[in-house]
Amino acid sequence: MKYKILLKIVEIINVILLAFFLLFGIFLINGSIERVAVKKEINNFKKRAVYEEKIIINGQDVHVYKVNVKYEYEDINRPVFTRVVENNEVKYFIGGKTDITLTSRNPFRLIDSSFVQDVTGMFSNWLYIGHATMNTTDNGSHYIESVGNQKERNGVSEVESTWIETELRSGVDTNEIICLRLKNTTPEMRDKMVEDLRSKIGLKYNYNFFINHRKKYYCTDLITRTTDKFGIDINYDGLLAIGNDIILSKNTYIIFFLERIEKGVFHLYYLG
Repeated sequence: MKYKILLKIVEIINVILLAFFLLFGIFLINGSIERVAVKKEINNFKKRAVYEEKIIINGQDVHVYKVNVKYEYEDINRPVFTRVVENNEVKYFIGGKTDITLTSRNPFRLIDSSFVQDVTGMFSNWLYIGHATMNTTDNGSHYIESVGNQKERNGVSEVESTWIETELRSGVDTNEIICLRLKNTTPEMRDKMVEDLRSKIGLKYNYNFFINHRKKYYCTDLITRTTDKFGIDINYDGLLAIGNDIILSKNTYIIFFLERIEKGVFHLYYLG
């Protein structure tokens, strides 16, 4: 009797594992197909660019390109790439209120394991699962995020934007940063969206990416479920929300893109 029960348990475990690997395989294949479309969108954005100047940020060479407006929905009346001087310190902020910033950086880059870093880094570069934030201020100086790799503040919090400060240092943390703007939103809608986001501050991080929790969020999940609440679907395939989905959504468009060309050298594109 006990032997039969044990066999049944093993059988159930095998079915669960098989289902998991099948779902994971579908996720990777789907993400890889989406990545091709993402690269095409980014390249089309870059093709519209005109070179402006070279600037130095944190000792890194940043070649700046302005991307000319082409479509009616492209709104440049709100901040896209802002330079602010505070106490003789220069700060750069990306986007405006409710703009979404994504990166391909490795979310486990601080883990003390080269194997884990290599594997997660590969997936992150390919699927844009590094990190995602949504701006809460008009000039992009602050954003809300949900993090799960910082013990002192895991979960949902609002902080000053450090995208430029942290990513343009040694030139090895990230390959790409992209900022997206929601189409056809009003100031009132953006204010309400930020209010809803702030109501989630303090909630825990969701480490179970395949199951939605009412009071737990991972980074892209926090953003896609918030916009969905206001009738803006930005989860392209309706499956597990990743960066690729937000980029490919018909309800977003690129306003900013930064890529590392080599160590210490970046190209920066902004809609202007």
